[in-house]
Amino acid sequence: MWTGSECEWMFNVHDLLSRYSSLQIAREVKTSPQTVCDWRNFLRELCSEIESTYPKIGGNGHIVEIDETNVHTRKYGRGKEKSDDWILGGVDRESGKVFVCQVPNRTALTLVPLLQANIDRDSIVYSDKWASYSQLKKYFTSHFTVKHKTQFVNLVGTRLVCTNGIEGLWSRLKKPFKQGNGTSEALIGSYLSEFVVRENEKDGFFKAIIEQLKTKACKN
Repeated sequence: MWTGSECEWMFNVHDLLSRYSSLQIAREVKTSPQTVCDWRNFLRELCSEIESTYPKIGGNGHIVEIDETNVHTRKYGRGKEKSDDWILGGVDRESGKVFVCQVPNRTALTLVPLLQANIDRDSIVYSDKWASYSQLKKYFTSHFTVKHKTQFVNLVGTRLVCTNGIEGLWSRLKKPFKQGNGTSEALIGSYLSEFVVRENEKDGFFKAIIEQLKTKACKN
C-alpha cells in the first residue's frame, strides 16, 4: 500500500512533470535530465495502460466529432530534423470523452477501421468533407458533414453541424509541440496516451495514476 508520504511524493513528481520541461526540473531538483525523462516515460507508460481499459466513446444519441491533424516531431537520433505525423481523433460531445491515435496516412482503408474500433456504432458522427469519411453512414447511426473551406457551421434541417469541439482538442494537443522542439517521433504514442488520459480523467488524473500503480503492484 502507498503511504501518505509516498503519495505526496508522487503528487509532487506528477505536478513537476506536468508543468515544466525536463531541463527545468533537472536544474530545480539537481538531478540529470535523463532521470527526469525516465520518470516522464514511466508515467506515460502508466497512461498507456489506463488508456487500454477505456471503452468506445459515443453511444445512442451521442454526437461524436472526428477529424485528423498533423504534428511536428523530431526524427529519432537526428537532432532537430522534423517529421510530420498524422493524428486521428474524436470527441464525444455528451460525455466529453476523447480518443486520439497516430495514423500512417489518411486513407479510408486506414481511418474507417480505427473509427469503428473507437466509436460506438450507435453514435451520430460529425466531420469535415474529407473523402475518406464518405461512407461512414454505413458504419454509424448517421453522419453529417461541414465544408470548412466555405463554412464554419452547416445547417441540416434544424441541426447545426460543426466540429468546434475537435478543433479545440487539437489546440490543446499541439500546445506542447509549439512550446519546444516537439516530441521524439519514437515517443509520440506514449505522449498521445498521456494526453487522452488527462482529457478523460481531468481533475481525477492523479488518482487514476495512483490506482494504476496499485494495479501494477498487485500483479507483481
